[in-house]
Amino acid sequence: MFRESGSTQVVCPYCDGDIGTHELDHYYCKSRFPLLACSPWNLVPVCKSCNCLATCKGDRVALSPGPPRSATEWLHPFQRPASVDTHICLASDPRKSSPSLRSPDAHEQQRLNNHIWLMDRLDHATPFRSLSKRWTQVASVRFDVLVGQVNRRLNATNSRDSLVQLMLDEHHESRGQAVAALVHAGVCRAVLEQRAEYIAEFADSNPPTLA
Repeated sequence: MFRESGSTQVVCPYCDGDIGTHELDHYYCKSRFPLLACSPWNLVPVCKSCNCLATCKGDRVALSPGPPRSATEWLHPFQRPASVDTHICLASDPRKSSPSLRSPDAHEQQRLNNHIWLMDRLDHATPFRSLSKRWTQVASVRFDVLVGQVNRRLNATNSRDSLVQLMLDEHHESRGQAVAALVHAGVCRAVLEQRAEYIAEFADSNPPTLA
């Protein structure tokens, strides 16, 4: 879902996470669309968490309220994947980041909003926010790893921002192929935006130059 081409055997197309022992999700559930039960484009390999009936997508349907019950305002891993401009933006503290999907295109943004609505079950009085919680946890862990990696490599020629930029470029290249590349890129982007809550834990990013 988060890459226009590429394998879904390792990365879950719904959450960008580790697919593990994948399950087959009927994008349009069997109970309401029995004729699509064996259609190849309706069978999506996803992780167990995203296919959970109780807290995530389950058998909920990606269709706009009708009529005409259009599917065009929803992402689909095969038919309507997110563009390369899709990214994750982190809010506030790195350990309570509340990640959100963003796109510069307004029409695509609506699809991203609908995806979060579907996966986080925002139609409930008390939303489960399964996907957002998982992304927040991944971002927190990744931030700690990033701080350690950068601080170990800081020197007169490698600044904090140059090191983080290199990592961001790597995450962009591995998007859709490496687990959680979107979240990892979001962490890098927050640091490069010079947000105080993200740069406070780094060592001096401007070490003295050698004589």
